Amino acid sequence: MALRSIDHAKNDFTILKDKDTRTRGHSQVWNSGKLQNLQALARIVNSAHIPIVIIKRRRWNFKTKALAHSTRSCYHIFLGSRTRYRANAAMTKLRDILAPSNSTAEPIEIDVTNDESIRKAVKYVEDRFGWLDMLVNNADAEFDATFDKDASSFRAISNEAYNVNVAGAEVLTSLFAPLLIKSPHARLIFLSSSSSSLYGTHRSSDPAETQEMETRFSRDGLVGQKGYRCSKVAVNMCMLGWYHTLREDGVKTFAVSHEWSGTHSDASTQDDLSRLEAGDPTLGGQLVRMVVEGERDKDVGRVVTCDGVQRW
Repeated sequence: MALRSIDHAKNDFTILKDKDTRTRGHSQVWNSGKLQNLQALARIVNSAHIPIVIIKRRRWNFKTKALAHSTRSCYHIFLGSRTRYRANAAMTKLRDILAPSNSTAEPIEIDVTNDESIRKAVKYVEDRFGWLDMLVNNADAEFDATFDKDASSFRAISNEAYNVNVAGAEVLTSLFAPLLIKSPHARLIFLSSSSSSLYGTHRSSDPAETQEMETRFSRDGLVGQKGYRCSKVAVNMCMLGWYHTLREDGVKTFAVSHEWSGTHSDASTQDDLSRLEAGDPTLGGQLVRMVVEGERDKDVGRVVTCDGVQRW
């Protein structure tokens, strides 16, 4: 099914626009909540400037850093947050990251849980650029604690997780889809998780794996991540739905799973990260860069990992 008209949206996102002297300029939207994502984008140094809108919600990870260390183009970054104050505060860190490159940035106010706030930000970007090359949905809110604390609030936990991680990605994608299909080389990316794999979750419940899982995830109590895990499974279905909807328009759609990484965890200290056996966060950043820059196009319609594709 080819998509030609959609008019609503909501979620964290990043927008990049590239002006090549040989072709029409193109723009990308990257849904993100991680500061290191900006680092990756900031060092794509060429004669071009790619406008980027990044919505700051959670900790920022190395996805931005990996793109910033690329050598494709320069970026103009629109750094979004729920309030102007938060966006300005984040800009201070971003300027330090951008210093070695020719990329530039400015703050933009956007509340990802407020449709009107989203529409205003999207309209602003649409008026300036007119089309998009890349939309990366990275809504990644987690509200789970331990089972003893979650038992009385599972409904609220699930609703909040789905509101940000699933509904937000669906609505934002639907609003930007008309701009996305105007690009001759568009890519649509959903940030998934190893937690979204039904196969992996089933395997981790086997007796042989139980002790390892308890060592990695149990601190003061068992952390089941039920709301988060279920929402990430739904994100994979969102990706598949848009893959089938937009492929006739030439849009390449992916999900990206960078496995466990230090920036994705809620651990606040290095000891916590060690206990979680967190992986190298730069690997996840490089993976996103590879998908953004077309190096993993053979895996279109799949959940892409550093070493292949993730089993459903």
